[in-house]
Amino acid sequence: MPQKTQKTSNGVQRKSPSHDDVHPRILQLTVGVTGQQETVFDKPMTPAEIQSVIYSTIQPYDVIQAVLQQEVVLYCGRLIATNPEMFKGILKIRVG
Repeated sequence: MPQKTQKTSNGVQRKSPSHDDVHPRILQLTVGVTGQQETVFDKPMTPAEIQSVIYSTIQPYDVIQAVLQQEVVLYCGRLIATNPEMFKGILKIRVG
């Protein structure tokens, strides 16, 4: 699986799976906070794009949730890419 290197806002480089590998297996992945509209990821996005969306829509309401949901999204992508059979038949994953 192709790996992309991402530099986070604190300067740490990390490798994350290509969302292109994840997207064909899952129709949608959503993030959000209670009482607010959820954000839907329904097309391939880079880790930097995912971070931008999460921090612009979740961080204003809950900084801890923004960090936690970013990690969960990236780990879900890694897990889906390495064990796709675990997610067979799942059309939407909700985080938040």
